[in-house]
Amino acid sequence: MKHLLILLLPAIILSGCKDKTVQQENTPKKQEGVLSRKMPDLHTTDTCNSNGHKYVYTIDRISNDSLGYVIDEFGDKFSATTLTIGVTRDGSHMFSHTFTKASFKAYLTEEFLDNSIVDGCRFIKVDGGNVYFELAVSYPDSDMSQPFLLTIAPNGSYNLSKDDSLFEDDDSDRDGV
Repeated sequence: MKHLLILLLPAIILSGCKDKTVQQENTPKKQEGVLSRKMPDLHTTDTCNSNGHKYVYTIDRISNDSLGYVIDEFGDKFSATTLTIGVTRDGSHMFSHTFTKASFKAYLTEEFLDNSIVDGCRFIKVDGGNVYFELAVSYPDSDMSQPFLLTIAPNGSYNLSKDDSLFEDDDSDRDGV
């Protein structure tokens, strides 16, 4: 029995090491002393019917190393992201645009831009032919965020504005975030 235990001990030790190796392979990689991470790429497609028109929208968030990186307060390095929004109305192209954090330069401080990525987007509503989305520029993996309201007109033109309604005490008709 003692000899059997001695023969099985290396196998037990190796199986324990194998589990640790798998865990390490699934963690982000260290590069140049900084933990390198990417936000997950996201793709959403949905439809909305309003006033007899069918709107189809797509939202794509893609990590893009060529746009640079953000290093957070813990030293983790995050790839910059792009956010592409597309809208069709009754099957015809209405809007398509790719946003980077540079798209928000006029609205944010340089410090906020240097430490943030384009983080998220959600459809809000169609009203009077206008399509509304909420976009967010955020510090990666944190609550530090600045929301924006994107209004797309029926002719495809758009308006981007800071949305501070989350910080106001009003009865907005928008869904909760």
